[in-house]
Amino acid sequence: MFEKPRTMLDRPAAAGGRGLPEAAGAVTIRRIASYTFFVGLPLAWVVSWTVNLATYHYGIRAGFDLRGAFLPAAHAVIHGSSPYPALHDPSLASQTAYVYPPFVAFLATPLLLVAPNAAVAVGIAAAFASVVALLWLAGVRDFRCYGLALVWAPTLNAVQNLNISLLIGLALALAWRFRSSTRIAAPLLGCALATKIFVWPLLVWPFACRRRTTFWIALLAGVVLVLGSWAAIGFAGLTEYPRLLRAVTGKEEMQSYSISGALRVAGVGVAVARVAALLMTAGLLAACLAFGRRGDEARAFAAAVLASLTSTPILWQHYLMLLLVALAVTRPRLSVAWFLPVLLWLAPTTGNGTTAQTFLVPIVGALVGAACLLPRRSSATHAPPFRPARLRT
Repeated sequence: MFEKPRTMLDRPAAAGGRGLPEAAGAVTIRRIASYTFFVGLPLAWVVSWTVNLATYHYGIRAGFDLRGAFLPAAHAVIHGSSPYPALHDPSLASQTAYVYPPFVAFLATPLLLVAPNAAVAVGIAAAFASVVALLWLAGVRDFRCYGLALVWAPTLNAVQNLNISLLIGLALALAWRFRSSTRIAAPLLGCALATKIFVWPLLVWPFACRRRTTFWIALLAGVVLVLGSWAAIGFAGLTEYPRLLRAVTGKEEMQSYSISGALRVAGVGVAVARVAALLMTAGLLAACLAFGRRGDEARAFAAAVLASLTSTPILWQHYLMLLLVALAVTRPRLSVAWFLPVLLWLAPTTGNGTTAQTFLVPIVGALVGAACLLPRRSSATHAPPFRPARLRT
């Protein structure tokens, strides 16, 4: 099921059997240490973190986004009302305003069948399962990567807040796994686009890899889901939506970890900061096209994911769940890049802290992104696309 990490000590002993007991003992010790560090300690951390959250912060921090934004929005769309706040609503200042297309609110409506606390409990369990499923679908079989991913600060931030970053990441992992099936990959990419518009660069990936039908169907699916969900509530809030996005960007850009936000914190002007982010996005999309033209689908996918993260004017730590997918696809075995996001515990998960903390997140993201784009060693492989069997007629 999972691959065992291979070491020099796993090789056969020299002729004559000398040193065999010592080598076998060393291998056993190394394996025990590996399982302790990459399985035991992460599980202990996750369990203690979950118990602390459930015991002391369940009604406040647990499911922050689900309670504050998604459930109220789901209730609104069920009754055909606008899920969006007024431009001067206090929820904008408290970062609980619902600012997504109505499609996301409709996705949350089944959770209205249970009490909010129960919805949060279901959401946390599903979020942890999503992390494991995401890695498996992306082709990771090295158990050490699972342990590290579970203790990333962005991972536990996404689990605690119950936002849609893990949902998007899972959709992308599925799209990667079924990339050869247009009827599966295209709707998944369309759903990702309909949940958060900033992931639009991901549509360049199938285009670059000459999967043009997937590109067009994904684009059409995204548009239909956005407009269709808005039509279901009589297009309520549609005309005010662009102003709402500008208001949220104005309030949160400099509090977040986005490229443009970090540059503005450093004193760069608004226009220059946003142009710099746009140029980085354009460069990554050019890299995506180049990789796709050479048939390197994994790095084309990673470049598109990175372009999505550089394009957004607001970026919180949990957005890096998309980076987890890119890393899993391009580096499915343990490497230094898997350790780097653990450093993000040094930066706040809400707000961006000091200038050094503000730059820590994009710097770590850039280092992990560089690891994703560097050529793989010949021994590193990624999972082949899943091709659904055709029914015989």
